[in-house]
Amino acid sequence: MEKEPLGKQIIETGRATRKAFENYFAVFCDDLLKPIAGRVFGYLANHPESSSQDIQHVFGLSKATVSECLSLLIERGYISYEKSEKDGREKTIRLTKQGLARSQRYHEMVSRFEALLTEPFTEEEQEVLSKLLEKVRVRTEEISHGE
Repeated sequence: MEKEPLGKQIIETGRATRKAFENYFAVFCDDLLKPIAGRVFGYLANHPESSSQDIQHVFGLSKATVSECLSLLIERGYISYEKSEKDGREKTIRLTKQGLARSQRYHEMVSRFEALLTEPFTEEEQEVLSKLLEKVRVRTEEISHGE
């Protein structure tokens, strides 16, 4: 059996990891109705004081899709809008008390998922893999910027 090209292995590993992540977090997102709303919440948990434009840029989503996700998160009581301290015309998205509590649960689930992913590797293998994945990350960023 012929070995798959390394580039294809990297792409397939990324897809498989994303799918496993989405399946693992399906329970977390059960009240959000749409997985993308769960991903947006995860982003907000890690990037407080973001704007809807930030979310559009990071996820490559339309203004309408972001607005729909944010409306759902507001409806569930996880986020609120406040005037931006930098620019009073802009609104900053903040987690509510309920959102902060959910954020803690999100971070705990991420830690468990990361532990599941790295469980089969020794510490030495994790160090080597970490260095290799950093090279892949840097290269994909170079490619995405046209280099």
